[in-house]
Amino acid sequence: MLVTAMASSAAADPIDLFARAARNYDGGEFAGAAIQYDSLLQMGYGSSEVYFNLGNAHFRSGSIGKAIWAYRSAAELSPRDLDIQANLNVARLVVRDRIEPVQPSFLRLVWISLADLLSISEGGRLVTILWGMVWLCVAGWLWWPAAQRILMPAIKLTGAVWLMAALVLTARFVESYNNVAAVIVADSTEALAEPGLGADVVFDGHAGLECVVRGTRHRYVLVELANGRVGWIPSEHLKLVGT
Repeated sequence: MLVTAMASSAAADPIDLFARAARNYDGGEFAGAAIQYDSLLQMGYGSSEVYFNLGNAHFRSGSIGKAIWAYRSAAELSPRDLDIQANLNVARLVVRDRIEPVQPSFLRLVWISLADLLSISEGGRLVTILWGMVWLCVAGWLWWPAAQRILMPAIKLTGAVWLMAALVLTARFVESYNNVAAVIVADSTEALAEPGLGADVVFDGHAGLECVVRGTRHRYVLVELANGRVGWIPSEHLKLVGT
């Protein structure tokens, strides 16, 4: 029993699991590597590196939908990682569906450019740092009278920057909550006008098609494509980005 417990503990060790996944990948056992990287995610080790390696394993094993889902999840954590973006773009070339997105307005483009500067986690750290700087300046203003003339403009400026960053972060969080990204992982699926068998087919989707979740009902999910088309598909046919 002791030997069995020790073996189970070693098998669950994340460092050992990561090493074995890397060895499997280097040895061409891509499906096995994907299973082990996925085990790391189930254990709570959802870093961008794990998602990236999982995407590579899925891509090499031919699971394009799961590869794009993994790359998208990695990009959520490390939005400026060039390797992640490069592999994501390569995987998108293999996707069967070609969707022409609706052109956003000028204000929307400005917002997207502003929001893409930092991820939500990075924005949270920035807001926290700015908040600490505000109170450091306030403490200096209270305890260092000679520097009050210098510190008061610093308090106003830092406070204004903190407020703007907090508003942008709040807007991004609300937008991400209302626009949950997902990727179709089934080889093919039919998007229906209504949830349930017998409904009219709105469009066909294939592995790797990216969409946004707009609602759920029973075992169906309402998704919206980049061109604005919506339809209900079975929930087991897609995976939510970042989960």
